Amino acid sequence: MPSRLISSIHSTIDRYAKIETERLIFIRLNQTKLLSEEYGHLREAVVHDDNSTNVGRLTILPSSYTGSPQHMH
Repeated sequence: MPSRLISSIHSTIDRYAKIETERLIFIRLNQTKLLSEEYGHLREAVVHDDNSTNVGRLTILPSSYTGSPQHMH
């Protein structure tokens, strides 16, 4: 492949990654605006789970997030 094409592909991938990162940051910072408090029972289940592999911060992705597993099936 010509180096110009490879450079264009890398540039496109970088732009896509930046957009996805910005979307995820928005979702994380706006959980209350996205009505995630309605998922309180889910949050409680995660908090009270004794499985130590569930480490980190709970962020509920809206159904409009196209990178979520539900869009893969």
